Amino acid sequence: MPTSSTDLMPARADGTVVLEGREDAYRGFFRIGRLRFRHSTYAGGEMAVTREVFERGQSVAVIIYDPDRDLVLLVEQVRAGAVAAGLDGWKAWMLEPVAGMVETGDVLEDRVVLEAQEEAGVAFHSPLLGPVSSMPSPGGSSEIVHLYIGLADLSSAGGDHGLASEGEDVRAIVLPRAAAWDAALSYPAASTMTLLGLAWLDRKFPRRASRINS
Repeated sequence: MPTSSTDLMPARADGTVVLEGREDAYRGFFRIGRLRFRHSTYAGGEMAVTREVFERGQSVAVIIYDPDRDLVLLVEQVRAGAVAAGLDGWKAWMLEPVAGMVETGDVLEDRVVLEAQEEAGVAFHSPLLGPVSSMPSPGGSSEIVHLYIGLADLSSAGGDHGLASEGEDVRAIVLPRAAAWDAALSYPAASTMTLLGLAWLDRKFPRRASRINS
């Protein structure tokens, strides 16, 4: 018998997690932490856990959308994670939303505006929609991504962007929204945030049947 959302609530409400220790296992450009914690089990007992976690922090991402022209802007760049996963040659390039790490003291929306300018040369013409916050890989990373939709005029957008001083070589690509899904899925490993962002965009701005069937 399927579990309903209401059935899940008591399990979450009664659960306990106690963090007993936290230390650096590695610190460089990124940080890996070692956590020791214990938590209650579904059977009513307790379990002790030690795990290494990629301490990624918080980040922002934005699907940039032109509702007048039904266009989406995504960016393509080489990703170290793809290289580490063995995706060589052109397979190491990923198609993603504009994104960036949140720094201490940042206002999330301000960080989105800055990243859109640096990575795509785009300014928004109305308040951002969102965020939808998610954890892309909670089994091994502490990262929380705050995803937004930003509305902009994309009639003349696109081209190469990014800050060389930060090791960025970014190409902004403008696509008809109807083609964005196929473009994202044409890569050997699609970016989860791209798929989530496009799904949320379709929910916020439902496509007309004429566009879907075109």
